[in-house]
Amino acid sequence: MGIYLLFAFCINICFAYSKFFIIFEHKKAIESLSASTGMAMRNIGITGKLYFTMILLYFRTIIVAVIFLVIPFLISSFLAFLPTIIGIKLFFLIIFLIISIVLFIFIVHLNSTLEIFVEATWYEAYLLCKAEDASSGHHDDHGHHDSHGHNDHHSGHDSHTKHDDHGHHH
Repeated sequence: MGIYLLFAFCINICFAYSKFFIIFEHKKAIESLSASTGMAMRNIGITGKLYFTMILLYFRTIIVAVIFLVIPFLISSFLAFLPTIIGIKLFFLIIFLIISIVLFIFIVHLNSTLEIFVEATWYEAYLLCKAEDASSGHHDDHGHHDSHGHNDHHSGHDSHTKHDDHGHHH
């Protein structure tokens, strides 16, 4: 179980930026996963901090949702077992049902707002990582990593000059 969770965390961190590569750079799925993994690894500090902040944020949201939904349920359950008049029990159960529905709608709204915030935050991180990559020269205009042999045009040689097998100009 622990190995699976570690693997899931690694995959989520690596693929965090893939949707932005698909949307803004029109990359195919596999290309975007590769570009996202590269960006996440080059900027692991930013990506890791943001990912774990999001985990804490979602955890907090789950706790708030449980509290908002469990407390009215516990109160209504307590009232149902009190030896009182059936009409009073029914009245309180309906009141707490209405309160629970209102709180549920509130939680759904909070979750929607949270998702918008999360996407905006990941987008800001994507832009920050793109700026970091551009300032450190990690990729060329095709999105490839410079250490992959795409530097031939930077050698200072005229591309129209012919070379023999020994590197001499002709």
